[in-house]
Amino acid sequence: MLPVLLADEVIDGEVTMTDRSARAVALAEHNVSQSDLSNVTVELGYQPPHDGFDASLYAPRPYESVDTVKSELLDLIMATKPNGLVCVAGDTSSGFNRYKSFLDGLPGGSDVVARDESYQVIVYEVTGESLDRRVDPASSFTASFDDVTASFTTWKGLFSSTGLDAGSEILLEALPTSVSGDVLDLCCGYGAIGVFLGKQREVSLTMSDDDVLAVHLARRNCVANGVDADVVARDCLSGFPENSFDVIVMNPPTHAGEGVLEEIVLGSKICLREEGAVYAVFNDPVGFDELLAKHFSVERVVDDDFVVVRATR
Repeated sequence: MLPVLLADEVIDGEVTMTDRSARAVALAEHNVSQSDLSNVTVELGYQPPHDGFDASLYAPRPYESVDTVKSELLDLIMATKPNGLVCVAGDTSSGFNRYKSFLDGLPGGSDVVARDESYQVIVYEVTGESLDRRVDPASSFTASFDDVTASFTTWKGLFSSTGLDAGSEILLEALPTSVSGDVLDLCCGYGAIGVFLGKQREVSLTMSDDDVLAVHLARRNCVANGVDADVVARDCLSGFPENSFDVIVMNPPTHAGEGVLEEIVLGSKICLREEGAVYAVFNDPVGFDELLAKHFSVERVVDDDFVVVRATR
């Protein structure tokens, strides 16, 4: 929304918008088209696409890790021209004030230029001086499953960034040995489920996630573990042809809301072959199987705090 408003009402120049989310980028492209704007470029990415900006604007997600936000602030400062401005806005209840202290420790200075009871906007003026500060949000761990060991590079703030989560491990345990053919690891994150599937099974593997940073890490983890996979950024199952997969496995983002989960279910129905199966893991109170049951025949393979279901057409 903000780049559209800037391009339409304020800025006489070029506006570049970037976001990690394939859905956010698709919506932004739609809004730019609807507003008939020729001076806005929309890109899917997790870093500034180039440098030389007169101003950079950033509103961190409330759940982003501190190191991730600091790293992105440094990237924006380096992508902004000397005497340009980096503007950052956020909810003060989420620890946002710490970023004012971080910016104050860099060459130049920052000021709070707007605030209300919950939010504030900080503006940092870029000096052009070399920055010797670096913040690395990346982390790594090694995990084992069924005598197979894999190493993973992750990113602070991504789901289960410190180790293999219990839900994914339970899903892997529940998958039958007969899983084969064209397999999609949907909502793959940094690739834990797909990597173990690729190391253990003879499958033609596709992995997808809405978050292009997760996709980047999943590709990196496949290479590091010798797994051959096509890893792509997708909003749910958009862009996959009908009847593409024999098996779809997922640890779905239940926090994303019922609308997203319904899209995942409907997309799975369209993309799953006639004799195929969906395997999904989730916490029992979520009730994801009720959404699946609108379009599939569903059975519980594991019925505990974590539930694993097998859904067929």
